Amino acid sequence: MQNHQPEPNLTMTMHQSAMGLAEMDRNGEIIHLNTKGRALLKPIWKAGGLKENNLYPVLEQIAPAVSKKIKEFPDEAGHILSNELHSFPFFCGKETIERHFNFMAIKMFTSNIVVGFEDIADKYSKDEVLQQAMIDKAVVQGKFDIASNVLHDIGNQAHTRTGQRRQP
Repeated sequence: MQNHQPEPNLTMTMHQSAMGLAEMDRNGEIIHLNTKGRALLKPIWKAGGLKENNLYPVLEQIAPAVSKKIKEFPDEAGHILSNELHSFPFFCGKETIERHFNFMAIKMFTSNIVVGFEDIADKYSKDEVLQQAMIDKAVVQGKFDIASNVLHDIGNQAHTRTGQRRQP
């Protein structure tokens, strides 16, 4: 990483952020990486055998579209992307874990890019579980409605047959 010191207030804000923040140059060289960013990237660096000084190899591995958009952004400064969800398998020993990262990127000036990323796997998983529960509930409700209608029809037929027999 380059020896670049951001303003003290910016450094404090970046370190306290709940999402990973990486400041890098146009070549992907990491200038500054906050605590959350380091925690999110460390397992990926280890699993992929990647160096910890450049963000592009990580992005190319977990979110190639993000890497491409950043590299191909034509303006000297501006908003590159936001709320880009990328899912990727993460291999931890013999186990494969599905991860879901949300990305944003801003080009501050020609050779200064800030990339934000957060792991939303837990939220994503909870949403998937909630959605599956709603689907399961709808299926059970549908089965109940069908069974209720069938029993109702059987009852009507039984009543009709017994009613017809009583009448002379």
